[in-house]
Amino acid sequence: MAASCPVVVTPEVGAAEVVLESGAGIVLEGDPRILGDGIRRLLADPQILVTMGKRGRDAFERNFTWTAVADRMIAAYSEIRT
Repeated sequence: MAASCPVVVTPEVGAAEVVLESGAGIVLEGDPRILGDGIRRLLADPQILVTMGKRGRDAFERNFTWTAVADRMIAAYSEIRT
């Protein structure tokens, strides 16, 4: 996502929720054939690669930069103190 590339993940990984919410890629079962078919579908549509890549980068900027992570940590600690 940080590299503006669509991602293909399985439901078992934590990234699946972010991928679904952001539209940054696709979530598929872990079967190699299913994953391969999903990757081929993405590669066959250059526009979807660009669109999902941009969505992924936006989601990365909102959620995973050092600033975003630090802001969430500060907010969590602030709640504990009150």
